[in-house]
Amino acid sequence: MGFPPEVEGEVHSVANLAQTYSHRALKVSSSSGLLCLAILGDNLQGVNRQAVLSSIRASQREDGSFWSEGQGSESDMRFVYCAVAICHILQDYSYIDWDLLKSFIRASLNYDGGIGQGPGDESHGGSTFCAIASLSLSNRLWDESVLTRKEISRLVKWALWKHDHGFHGRAHKDDDSCYAFWIGATLEVRLCLI
Repeated sequence: MGFPPEVEGEVHSVANLAQTYSHRALKVSSSSGLLCLAILGDNLQGVNRQAVLSSIRASQREDGSFWSEGQGSESDMRFVYCAVAICHILQDYSYIDWDLLKSFIRASLNYDGGIGQGPGDESHGGSTFCAIASLSLSNRLWDESVLTRKEISRLVKWALWKHDHGFHGRAHKDDDSCYAFWIGATLEVRLCLI
């Protein structure tokens, strides 16, 4: 089994979760597919690691983020998480330019302590989780190469301020059950590593 790389015009005969998108691997479906295989106990020997990892390298933008599908598609913190998760599952982080990625995450950190989908975007529970989980998966959360301990402490305060009767993921939004996951998981990732 292989997940096709993101190369324009290249046609593949393998089944792919993202066939409706020109047979190019989407970060979301590739990370989900690999995760499903891992959960089911697959040894991942049938995965074309080179193709999958090469697609990660090819999809990293100059700002450090990743295209969702290929050049010109969406790019934000969600796809950063998917790219890092793929590398984590395949145990090879060498296809990511970490200097660029660190800069992207730092540029997405806001004055209130949360992290936006990208530089200049408002802090959001989902994007904060994606950034923190990416740093945690790659063992870069606590090495202070991206966030200082003071910034992480401020991020925790930001997440805790999102609690009312439930959790909301953005300022002035109603509580929503999905944010219980995003905010709760962010706090769990952070607290598990103390």
